[in-house]
Amino acid sequence: MSKNRATRLLWAFISLFFLLTSTPAIAEEEGPVKVTEVQIVGNKKVESEAIRSKISVKPGDVFSPSSVRNDIATIYKMGFFDDVRVDAEGAAGGIRLIFNVVERPLITSFSFEGNKNIETSKIREKVNLSPYSVYNPSLVAENVEKIKLFYQGEGYYNATVLPIIKESAKDVKVIFQIDEGSKVIISKMNFVGNSVFSDRKIRKVMVTKPYFPVWSWLMKTGTYKVVEFSQDMERIKALYYNNGYIQVMVGEPQILLSQDKKKLEITIPITEGAQFRYRNIDVSGNTVFKKDELLKNVTSKPGEIMDRDKLKQDVVALTDLYGTKGYAFASISPVINPDPEKKLVDINLDVNEGDQIFVNRINIMGNVKTRDKVIRRELKFNEGDIYDTSSLKKSYDRLKNLDFFEDMEIVPARRDQKDIVDLNVKVKEKSTGSFSIGGGYSTIDRLMAIGEVTQNNFLGLGEQLKFKGQFGKRSQDFNFSFTEPWLLDMPISFRVDLFKEMRVYNGYTKKTLGGALTLGRRFWEYYSISGGYSYTDDKYSSVLETFQDEFSSTLDLHSTSKVTANLSRDTRDNYLDTRHGSSNSIYGEYAGLGGQNHYYKAIGDTTWFFPFYWETAFSLHGRIGYASGISGTDLPVAERFLVGGISTVRGFNFGAIGPKVPIKKTDPVTGATVKKEGGQPIGGNKELIFNAEYTFPVVPALKLKGVAFFDAGRAFDNGESLGVGNLSYSAGAGFRWMSPMGLIRLEYGYVLNRKPGDKAGKLEFSMGSMF
Repeated sequence: MSKNRATRLLWAFISLFFLLTSTPAIAEEEGPVKVTEVQIVGNKKVESEAIRSKISVKPGDVFSPSSVRNDIATIYKMGFFDDVRVDAEGAAGGIRLIFNVVERPLITSFSFEGNKNIETSKIREKVNLSPYSVYNPSLVAENVEKIKLFYQGEGYYNATVLPIIKESAKDVKVIFQIDEGSKVIISKMNFVGNSVFSDRKIRKVMVTKPYFPVWSWLMKTGTYKVVEFSQDMERIKALYYNNGYIQVMVGEPQILLSQDKKKLEITIPITEGAQFRYRNIDVSGNTVFKKDELLKNVTSKPGEIMDRDKLKQDVVALTDLYGTKGYAFASISPVINPDPEKKLVDINLDVNEGDQIFVNRINIMGNVKTRDKVIRRELKFNEGDIYDTSSLKKSYDRLKNLDFFEDMEIVPARRDQKDIVDLNVKVKEKSTGSFSIGGGYSTIDRLMAIGEVTQNNFLGLGEQLKFKGQFGKRSQDFNFSFTEPWLLDMPISFRVDLFKEMRVYNGYTKKTLGGALTLGRRFWEYYSISGGYSYTDDKYSSVLETFQDEFSSTLDLHSTSKVTANLSRDTRDNYLDTRHGSSNSIYGEYAGLGGQNHYYKAIGDTTWFFPFYWETAFSLHGRIGYASGISGTDLPVAERFLVGGISTVRGFNFGAIGPKVPIKKTDPVTGATVKKEGGQPIGGNKELIFNAEYTFPVVPALKLKGVAFFDAGRAFDNGESLGVGNLSYSAGAGFRWMSPMGLIRLEYGYVLNRKPGDKAGKLEFSMGSMF
């Protein structure tokens, strides 16, 4: 301690002693002494009001020595002062208290020395010091621990950090002197006392793993991290708790460092205890619901092995059930009564129902561009309604699926009245307009250039305006669309599309010019229905002789006037990254209201998502379609179903699974028609497709996922009946990355039941924005 600081502390002690011993004598002779004024002196950097807010003594209060002592301690705790002294001066009607503070100096700089293997910029990210902040020794000590934990996480278990403080009268310079030591890996991880679960089973639930070449480098494992390892001890307990071993004890781990200080051997002692089963499960404290109604929602049953996680889920289910009736603050506490002799446990779910809550006011906050009504119309509750937690969750999902906000929350704020809450809907808007010029590639469309201008929240009204142009070797598309999701402030959507397209198929080229109008309506929360009208003009060119022979009756028919209808049910939690819910639709179109092409088409499509552990998901998809020409005309070639490729059955060429006809070509010498081996895919008038996928995160921060899949499907022609016996099958794996330019897919499909002409498999790749 410096001489000046010691002098200041001595003076503060003498002053405080005089103040606290002399004043009571005055009080005895003249009665209670009042504080007439409170002054703060000596502060330059810290605002007086900030200090005053910590002082409990106010002008007009009776002087209290204990209150002054508490105020001095409180000001010290602010961390900004080296010294706090209180002086008292006589004043008319009482005394004046003067809080004399001595501020700590500013940190003008902080630096790192001794680090060789880890860059300074990475260490600096872990430190919450900033230049020209007030020097606080406890904050420096806190950052020393942060740096040490960071080094341990990088494998430097023996790293030490010493703070060197260079203090002058005006400022402080902090130097973190680092001794990295050698990198340490976990060579062994042993378990003692476990017989119920194998070492391998226990390691599986832990994040901390022994070092394994290459794998540990890729997955950043094999090192000892204090916080993570502490959480692993709880994960081991959870493994036992969820299998009935409620008496399990995980002891203090023994950590041995090798002589060369490069390896750690960890031994974890475990006392397992006996396995317990449920004997009775009961409910108490309930009045809103009958006991049978509550127990019906409890999945844990008498006779089963006790499972703590399952019991927690039961508590959540009952809490949610109360939430649907407006008892948003109901609490349910499981009281566990074990019988060690019989290895049984009784569970009593003790319910504290609380009051039924109603919504008072709904406050929209944070929206600058988006109109209030755009947010309010997505909410499933109104002012005066019962506070229904299920409606709250649905409202959150609907706001999230708008994709207008970077962050959002719906926060209940209780009022003085116990039975009402205000709901604060807080949003943080993100950019909803975009202009992009880029490119893409797919195994179907080849290399393409893409330009797109989109505004998903036009004028803050929730309307979408989009123009897109795509130029490629096999396709050229120009599309303009405008969507109003709430026509006349009713849940009716209106969309207009104008498009010009060119697409090169295997056998012909098709150019289309047209437009469409669509009206839709949502109902029953998850359902929607839509209907529309479109008119297109199609022209075919570069038609192979094979197609000229097969579809000569429709290739000269250009105009199509059709109506469409669609009924769908969509419960997906997130449209872009779905983990649970389903998407189901029935689609139909009829062409024959004028125009030259006459046909109808019907498609049924369903996808179901099932969440699994560690942010993984399993999905099942199925599609069935049927189309036919009417009024004496054939089904247009471009309306036939093409199965095969990245969007249907992977591992096969685009449209390759289904009817084929011999390839015909004219001999340039003889002029004769020659049939080649193999066949030309022509699509079918029926289709049947099945897909099963398992997706899992690879690098969550980058939105990179892995996928494993199984596909089956085929297109069928007239005279062929739909059936699974004739389907083609494939399986494979790949990666998906939701990149800034859109979804990138790299997937390989291996053909399981090869037929003549089929390849063993195919790598599918697509890159470009989703549209």
